[in-house]
Amino acid sequence: MICKTDLLLSIKSFLKNAKAFFVGNKGNYTFAVIAVIILNIIYSSFYFKLDLTKDSSYSLSRASVDAVSSLEDPMIIKIYFSNNLASPYNMVGRYVEDIVAEYADESNGMLEYEIHRMESKEDKEEAETYGINPMQIMERGADQAKQSLAYMGLVILHGDVYEKINEISYIEGLEYKITSSITKIRSKVNAFAGIKDEMKITLYQSVNMSDFGIRDYSKLNSAVTEMFERINKDNHGKIKYLYSPVSDSQTAEDLISKYNIPGSRWKNVKTPDGRLISAGTGVAGILVTLGNEFRVVQIPFSKSVFGLSVALNNVEKDMRSAIDSLLSKNPMIGYVSGHGEIPLSDQNGELPFKAINSDLYNFTDINLNSEIDSSVKTLVINSPKLPFTKDELFRLDQFLMKGGSVIFFIDSFNDTGNGMFIPIDSGLDGLLSSYGFKINKDYVLDKNCYVARGRDMPEVPLNFVPFIERASMSRKSSVTKDLKRMAVAKVSSIEINDEMMKKNGINYDYILRSSESSWTMKDNVELSPMRMQSPPQNELKAYNIAAIAEGRFESHFKDGYKSEKEDKSNFNLASGIISKAVSPAKIALISSSEITTRNLVDANMNSAAALMNPEALFLYNNAVFIHNLTDYMNGNETFAPMRSKGMVYNPVNMKSETFRTAAKVFNIAGIPLLIVSIGFAAFFLRKKRAVSITAKYSGGDNK
Repeated sequence: MICKTDLLLSIKSFLKNAKAFFVGNKGNYTFAVIAVIILNIIYSSFYFKLDLTKDSSYSLSRASVDAVSSLEDPMIIKIYFSNNLASPYNMVGRYVEDIVAEYADESNGMLEYEIHRMESKEDKEEAETYGINPMQIMERGADQAKQSLAYMGLVILHGDVYEKINEISYIEGLEYKITSSITKIRSKVNAFAGIKDEMKITLYQSVNMSDFGIRDYSKLNSAVTEMFERINKDNHGKIKYLYSPVSDSQTAEDLISKYNIPGSRWKNVKTPDGRLISAGTGVAGILVTLGNEFRVVQIPFSKSVFGLSVALNNVEKDMRSAIDSLLSKNPMIGYVSGHGEIPLSDQNGELPFKAINSDLYNFTDINLNSEIDSSVKTLVINSPKLPFTKDELFRLDQFLMKGGSVIFFIDSFNDTGNGMFIPIDSGLDGLLSSYGFKINKDYVLDKNCYVARGRDMPEVPLNFVPFIERASMSRKSSVTKDLKRMAVAKVSSIEINDEMMKKNGINYDYILRSSESSWTMKDNVELSPMRMQSPPQNELKAYNIAAIAEGRFESHFKDGYKSEKEDKSNFNLASGIISKAVSPAKIALISSSEITTRNLVDANMNSAAALMNPEALFLYNNAVFIHNLTDYMNGNETFAPMRSKGMVYNPVNMKSETFRTAAKVFNIAGIPLLIVSIGFAAFFLRKKRAVSITAKYSGGDNK
């Protein structure tokens, strides 16, 4: 009994001393040290983080995780970023390191990274070996601004092949660039490892075309050779270059016929200096071949007052794209031609629609006079101006019925260039109507639009170039949910037959619409500012201008079809027609082709350039929209969120000029006045509290 009592007393005494220890200052300090040590041990063993950014800018998307977690061979990312950069470039450098660390964490040990601060000569030489050159940046201090050179890029190495991302001055879309580069380099390594045939770049140049005095035509071979040497170096010498001068017209005709190399045909010509050039045919183009597959790179010619000259600005880029296309396993997109559509390439290079999408997709021309190749899963119809034949419409319809996807960029009017706008009848209206779509013969005009500004000139609102703000984009669709501001031009209003869609179980969504301050111009279309006077406010409303739909559509030819080329009057293809889509098909309808052109799109997807001028940010957003739309149509929606990550420009939706003015006044004067008011309030509250305390403890004596 005594022993038990002594034990209890000992425990009680220990607890009492422990309480005194931890409650006292010494105990607090000791406990804090122990807690810090324990937390560090836990943190070093169990890594976790919380990304609170709206678009998860510091976390990897599912597509990025899939790209690196499936690596089977080691990959290295080398980051070349100058040290001690001024804001905002120092933030970009930290972001690059953070996001690359995320890739390494998800790679199961297959991806490592190195950080080079560019403080040594060796780092600079190594960076420039990979093509990472210093870029000029503007650094702003407290009292001055100065220009300086800085390295801001990274290189991804996998086997003997590498991809570089240079001039990373902003974080917008960086994850997408890294992930697509990883995907591309893996595809290229696998292709180089598996090919038995030699890849060749061949320049075909007709000798007889030199008679026309085309500037720099005689230097074409040396210029292309220089490009090839740079390209071959980046591909570790695995490509062969050939120069093939064409000496006769028949060989040129054969090349045009076999490879569709751009050519020229001319009749007898007499030059200004009296020379006679005999009729003939010539070619000037580059053929990139791998086995039986090939890609053609055009040699553009520009025209000026001094005559024709060779324009090589985009040729090297096009050659690289052709090589990537042959080596990659990218999905094939069919680009329909033969009806006056906008061409994929012209003398200025690739159409922005192709340039933007060429990192993930290959393109091929489609002539609907013959069957569509089974490798094509998506078709693009861009601004047709001539009618489709019935046979062509049938092939297009049956392509959809097999579960294909079609993107329609449809113009309602043909701008003749002399102020006249002629309605276009391509024959697609009936086809689209059978699927539930209708494009009205009008132009949507909007008060919320691009404003033309010039020196010593008044501002001119271009109502036919509406801005599409965040509130006017679908928040449900992966195509538009992360975009901020876009701009469209010469768009028409569209309608969807809701009853038909519900009957067939079709899911659809209006992804773009104009603002509530819009109206339409239907008759006597003229896009002169004097003609674009808005109606009364109560007549203004929003109009739908782009939509997507997915489901099992009914065939336009479900009741039968007779071929135009079949002479037998009793011939009917009803038994062979797919009357309803066998698997979900996709249709995207955009009521203008302008968004695919250089007028409204930055084909290089250069967010840095756009963010320097937020007014022009729509050029970048339009490019993102085009790529997101293509991804959606090809089932690659997981790529879309990456392109909009880190967008620093988030415009506030101000619906009225009164609200805009009030916001400006509040920002300039309201916030300072609010802070001063809070200061005075705090002063008087403290004074009142002091009086209250004095009264409480002085017994009423205020002395």
